[in-house]
Amino acid sequence: MVSAAEDALHDGATPDMAGLEALEEMLSEFPDEYACALIVALAHIDIGWAWRNVASTEDPQHVAAICKHHIERAEQILAPFDCIDLDAPS
Repeated sequence: MVSAAEDALHDGATPDMAGLEALEEMLSEFPDEYACALIVALAHIDIGWAWRNVASTEDPQHVAAICKHHIERAEQILAPFDCIDLDAPS
């Protein structure tokens, strides 16, 4: 999914977010599962970084806003989980 997003960005296109949307749907079915949350959060982080590092710099504010959105979404996803209680270094 991340590679497909990167490929789209290299081609100057907007990535298809269907895969990420499917992960978000899976997360809604298992909201208390840390492993599921981590997978979705990491996908958001990777796609955010793809936007930051691969996307065209013709509109840097737009690219920065999209990257920020994905990083903030990852933070929202992981916020309900206590890393100390879960003994989760990630």
